[in-house]
Amino acid sequence: MSAFLAAALLASLVVASNHTIECAPGLQIFVARGTEERPGPGVSGAIAEAVLNEISGSAFQAIDYPASNKDPVYFDSVRNGIHVVRQSLIDYTEACPNGKIALLGYSQGAQITANALSGTVVAWSPYPETGKNLDSLDDDVTKNIVAVALFGDPSLAPKAKYRKGTANPDFEGVFHRHNSSGLDALGGRLVSYCDAGDVFCDAGSDPVIPAHLHYHETYGAEVVEFFVRQYEDPDSSAPSPSASATPSVSESGATRRAMPFRW
Repeated sequence: MSAFLAAALLASLVVASNHTIECAPGLQIFVARGTEERPGPGVSGAIAEAVLNEISGSAFQAIDYPASNKDPVYFDSVRNGIHVVRQSLIDYTEACPNGKIALLGYSQGAQITANALSGTVVAWSPYPETGKNLDSLDDDVTKNIVAVALFGDPSLAPKAKYRKGTANPDFEGVFHRHNSSGLDALGGRLVSYCDAGDVFCDAGSDPVIPAHLHYHETYGAEVVEFFVRQYEDPDSSAPSPSASATPSVSESGATRRAMPFRW
């Protein structure tokens, strides 16, 4: 474990131990931003804000992790993020045993969210300890999760039941997982969007860099409807994806900046 990771984990535990968790009467959303986005919810914040407008008493919390590529290196950032997501879910469930939870993850944020839930190591990680001895989250935690939406997940597995978008289902993410059982267990509560040409989640395709940048505009309104429906009826099924969905999500609360790519 790197010195940075050890320090970051210790700091996050100290903060958590001194933080009083407020239980949202509506939906509690945890949002994990993509690589090199500024601290906060990132572009996914627009979707979270839209859900808050639809479900009274809801709140969202940005996952506080590096979301970096080089400082620290990507896989140190991922390892940190995995533990922060898991601890956030455990702490909230312990404080709010009847609270309803949703998760949003984009790019690296999708990877840490998926790994946190599944507990399985990604296939190509140079750091196998990313998921070593890390089992899927207990049912006592996941039972309160009503919806999860991921965008451009580098750990996306081929033929996964929860896949959405226009990518070839036979293709996988650059850091795809071998075992998706922990994610499959979420059933219709999980959707993971990957579009053709997004080389981070659709590694076998011809690269189309903009494909990784347009998920929120294309699928944002669909995900808001999905979250609302799952909040009202957690057993409802996820919608079929529509590549031509009309974007109607406000940019309020989002942090956006032009980038050549995000992982």
